[in-house]
Order: sequence, then C-alpha cells, then structure tokens
Amino acid sequence: MMRFPLLVATPQKRLEIGDREEFLYNYNHILTPKVKAKIGDEMSSRCLFVNWQGFMVGDGEVWFKEISSGTFRVISIGTEEDFSPRQPPKNTARCLSFEFEKHVWSCSSSLCALDVHVETASHTPVSLGVSLAK
Repeated sequence: MMRFPLLVATPQKRLEIGDREEFLYNYNHILTPKVKAKIGDEMSSRCLFVNWQGFMVGDGEVWFKEISSGTFRVISIGTEEDFSPRQPPKNTARCLSFEFEKHVWSCSSSLCALDVHVETASHTPVSLGVSLAK
C-alpha cells in the first residue's frame, strides 16, 4: 500500500520515512485524526485530483500513483503536525538473562526462551527449552 521511502509533508518541512517499521513507529504523527477524516470524507473519496504526479485525496493529505500496471501505492502524506520522525529501536543480539533456581530466562527484543535443567533420580541431566515470540 505504501511506497518507501514515503514523503511526509508537514507545515515546516518535508520528511522521508524509510520503511514500514519507521512508518508504524511514527503512525500517530503521520495519520492524525484530521488526515484520517479527510481520507474518509465522502467528498474526498468521490472527487480525486489527478495530474502527472498521481492522484490526490482531499487537499493533498494523501497522494498515490500507479507504480506498475494496476498496482497503486501511497507516495506522499501531508499532515498538519510538525514532528521529527523517530527511528524504531533496532533488533539487537544483546540478551538479558535471569536465573531462578535451575530455570534460565533469556529475552531479546523479539523472543523469550526458557531453559530448564533438571536431574533425574539417576542423576541424568535433562534439558527442556521453550521459546515464546513476543
């Protein structure tokens, strides 16, 4: 639905949103209630302005164009809110570990794993690992 980098026009500047994650991280600054209202407005959805740059919804709140035959993408969003885009946190390999008796929890930004080490009556070590996506 979006073409990246996505141009976001604010009253003071033009910004580039590099990818889907950055768009979602800044979603509330980009798709404000006013922009959403324009997109859903009956008049805006019936009457699109068209030129060589593409199709315009409302007063320039959303521009989209045909990228390939029959495939349309949003290329620009105009918002009334001035903001500086925030970068989403990068997924790092750094993990935090917590030990509790013989249980070890390891968590990264996207996954938690539980390793349980026990010994049977015959002193045979047994390990059980469970991973949970966040």
